[in-house]
Amino acid sequence: ASDWKKEISKLRNRILFGLSIFDIILSAALAVATLPVPEGTPYAAWAIGNSATCTFQGFFIQFGLAAFLYNASLAIYHLLVVHYQKQDRWIKQNIERYLHIVPISFCFITAIISTALDLFHYSGNICHLASYPHQCHVQDNVPCLKGQNITVYRIIFAILPLLLAFVTVIICMGFVVMDVYKMEKKSKKYDFELRMKRQLKKEHRVQNHNRMSLPAMQTTDMKRTREAFVQALLYSGSFFIVIIFVMIALIIESSDENGYVPFVLTCLNYFFRPLQGVFNFFIFIRPYYEKKKRQKRRNISTDEGGSLPNV
Repeated sequence: ASDWKKEISKLRNRILFGLSIFDIILSAALAVATLPVPEGTPYAAWAIGNSATCTFQGFFIQFGLAAFLYNASLAIYHLLVVHYQKQDRWIKQNIERYLHIVPISFCFITAIISTALDLFHYSGNICHLASYPHQCHVQDNVPCLKGQNITVYRIIFAILPLLLAFVTVIICMGFVVMDVYKMEKKSKKYDFELRMKRQLKKEHRVQNHNRMSLPAMQTTDMKRTREAFVQALLYSGSFFIVIIFVMIALIIESSDENGYVPFVLTCLNYFFRPLQGVFNFFIFIRPYYEKKKRQKRRNISTDEGGSLPNV
């Protein structure tokens, strides 16, 4: 329990915890596939549900989209740490509440509105934002009973937020990459000056060699920045792999007359979408694994350095 409290007290871990919760919600809603679709729906294999189960699935898929918006929150956190050099205490006091409130409130409110307007119907693979009868909004000869303007709702409630999250992650990562690049150039400059100073000391016995060495505090900040940079890249990479297929599928469903998504794209979408939680888990434990590996190397070096040859 003490380890849990220690880990959840870290700001980044709280954002990851929220991301993981909604990733579980989204994955669970997607895992049942077409089972909640009303029985007898054309082209819906294994459909054994009714309108209530369809609405239930659609609600939790819409609510679970907060997982994608949490990726934007995570990117903003890394931007504050790396680019603006903000400490967790400052972020907690001024920014953190919005990193949780925005994803949760937006997806919950849009899920409630969609339920109230009866917008959750069979969309081709699952129950989500769709017109009824299926794809009637793009067929002139089929009158719509529900969801005549479903394209507008899809854009506002799904496509636009995901696109905004995607752009936010790209912009934040652009700043982070540039900052780390500048930091590395500065680090190399200091390293070069330090080597030159050591060489002068060796040749001329200069005693004031510490004057140009890299300060300990700056070294600590650089390590923290590099670690945040690597984690940010990995989290963003997993997000890109997942969201690209989701957005393409949503666009095709909204524009195609039959709402038909190519089989290969459907397979990729359903394969990668639940995997973001798996990716995030391995990214999350990576620093702990690297720390243990470094400790093991130090222990081996200490043992080798401390061993004496037999006389």
